[in-house]
Amino acid sequence: MYKTIFTLLCVIAFLNFSFAGSDSKKNNPVKENLKFAIAGHTSTNGLGLNLVYSISDNFSVRGGYEKLKFNIGFDFDENDIDYDANLDYKTGSISVLADYNVLKALYLTGGFGFHLMNSQFSGIAVSNLEYGDISIPAEDVGEFNFEVKPSNRITPYAGIGFGRIVGLNKAVALNLEFGTFYLGAHDVTLEATGLLEPTANPAHGQKELFENQLKRYNFYPVVKFGISVKLY
Repeated sequence: MYKTIFTLLCVIAFLNFSFAGSDSKKNNPVKENLKFAIAGHTSTNGLGLNLVYSISDNFSVRGGYEKLKFNIGFDFDENDIDYDANLDYKTGSISVLADYNVLKALYLTGGFGFHLMNSQFSGIAVSNLEYGDISIPAEDVGEFNFEVKPSNRITPYAGIGFGRIVGLNKAVALNLEFGTFYLGAHDVTLEATGLLEPTANPAHGQKELFENQLKRYNFYPVVKFGISVKLY
């Protein structure tokens, strides 16, 4: 009698456990089978695309690429000489980041990126230099080119985000992220011709002067809005 009751209870417990496990799988079919997501974003460091691997509900890693480029032409006047100038600005990164959700919709992120920042400012004199009765032609005044880039291309990144990189029970997730790259010192290259040539002469120390002035810009801030879609 007791053996029969015990056996019946074991059968009921086993069936109950089996159905419970089956219901759990039905309620979370995506969550159990899904590990990867693809994410796109727009930011102050450019448009980007990321491949995300979700290790757990709270932890994921992502590798991505982002790039921003623009070119602006303008005129300016310096010491009564007119110049045609051009700013060619490029930035972006190839990065590997780790994300940890400390709350359901709040995460911390950090990692490293190969930063692509490179800025070139160039110009050419388009008016003569008038010095008393002397007029020096614009072609003798010369042209210049300044290039600025990080001396260290591998740069650390840290940030805080709102939302999720990968959704829990939904296929699509949104996030807003605030972070910064630490660029460190900048490397400046100066080139000039004509009367402007002394500006690029190492003996005058203009390169070191510009690099010292850029030390206050060692951090590159990033504001990023992203959307991710789970891959089935």
